[in-house]
Amino acid sequence: GVNKEDDEKAKKRKVAQLDQDILTSKGKELFEKLKILRNEFAKKNNIAPFIVFPKSVLIDMCIELPMDDEKFLNIYRVNKEKLNKYGKEFMKEIKDFVENNPNVITSKKDDVNIKDNIIKNKNCLNKNNNSNMYNSLNKKQNENVKKRKLLKKDQDILSVKGKKLFDKLKALRNKLKRKILKRDQDILTEKGEELFDKLKALRNKLTEKNNIESFSVFSNSVLIEMCVKLPMDDKKFLNIHRVDKEKLNKYGKEFMKEIKEFVENNPNVITSKKDYIKIKDNIIEDGNNNSNMYDGLNKKNIEKIKKRKLLKKDQDKLTAKGKELFERLRILRYEFAKKNNIPAFSVFPNSVLIDMCVKLPMDNEKFLNIYGVGKEKLNKYGKEFMKEIKDFVENNPNVITSKKDDVNIKDNIIKNKNCLNKNNNSNMYNSLNKKQNENVKKRKLLKKDQDILSVKGKKLFDKLKALRNKLKRKILKRDQDILTEKGEELFDKLK
Repeated sequence: GVNKEDDEKAKKRKVAQLDQDILTSKGKELFEKLKILRNEFAKKNNIAPFIVFPKSVLIDMCIELPMDDEKFLNIYRVNKEKLNKYGKEFMKEIKDFVENNPNVITSKKDDVNIKDNIIKNKNCLNKNNNSNMYNSLNKKQNENVKKRKLLKKDQDILSVKGKKLFDKLKALRNKLKRKILKRDQDILTEKGEELFDKLKALRNKLTEKNNIESFSVFSNSVLIEMCVKLPMDDKKFLNIHRVDKEKLNKYGKEFMKEIKEFVENNPNVITSKKDYIKIKDNIIEDGNNNSNMYDGLNKKNIEKIKKRKLLKKDQDKLTAKGKELFERLRILRYEFAKKNNIPAFSVFPNSVLIDMCVKLPMDNEKFLNIYGVGKEKLNKYGKEFMKEIKDFVENNPNVITSKKDDVNIKDNIIKNKNCLNKNNNSNMYNSLNKKQNENVKKRKLLKKDQDILSVKGKKLFDKLKALRNKLKRKILKRDQDILTEKGEELFDKLK
């Protein structure tokens, strides 16, 4: 039953459908109008519609838009006989359609071809309409249209499942972009974020003024780079990624002015959390403002930052109890500072307090061994600080304040035994026997290994631990299932 003729018909239908896909929505609208006109002729002359014009010819008309005899004869399968019979009505229909839709684009083919058709047909079109149409298809638009067409063409290759996957990947890409932006923003300090918000506000003003998208001015990543590099002349501004001469001429002045004002109001401003040495290299030499900024980032400042980093590192050496003592000593230091109307670090800096927490000095000799403590400070503040440490040790007799090897801690306890109550010390000494030391060391090693992990790593570690325990319970349950009732009775007795 499926003979050659049927096969050919099926192929023709497929080809017709494929040809229709070339048409835009307006092209399809014209195609329907021409179909109706064709059916009227077929009904009038009592003939099949394809004898008037087959669908492929109608599609060709929709693309070429013939509006004179010469163009109409250029349509494939149109001869003088068909021109004389049906030409006038079809050309009139096309003309009416083009007049009602002056800038119409009926085909999805390259806009260059469409533009050529417009130029060729300009004698038939109203001159003003044609010129508008021609001008609107400028180079930039053509490029954008071509890109969209190529994307559409590529998407048409995909199946329904393929398109779903494409959408998911697009969503994932956008999500990653947002994550990268968030990560980039995390580079900025509080002041950096303040400048970022100011530059964003300026960008929004420019977008409203020019009625364009915000990313057309500068993307968020570019604004973040400006906050880090603080460009205040043309050369530095052009060094920002994705900034060209066109954007410099359009928006450069406003953005550089905003950055300059910000730097003037915050002369020693640091906008990035990156190494200060790197930031210093990025600072622009720009007269007095720059010199203030540059001086602010001198060796002294860098040393302070390093000290803060070291302090953070030193604090991590303390146990929970060590940190508790550190807070108590800090409160005591604050009281002295307030009483004498001096800065807190003039009493003792944080690094000295940490050293006290580790070494637990409770006599003058040990107190003077603390780095940064002289006789003057011992006489001024020594008694109160040693009293605070003594009270803490008495309330926590077996206290371990440092995460250092327990062997070192044990040595400190022995050295300080004259200051501690003898019974407490002996108890403490005896409790730290070899077996306990080994257990403590194991725990420390485990803790040390866990410290290598990130937050996500620790979460995964906890999940794996839970899974291990679950599997242990399952294995135990499985082993118990081997036993008979009597076996289980014996098992309970042995347990």
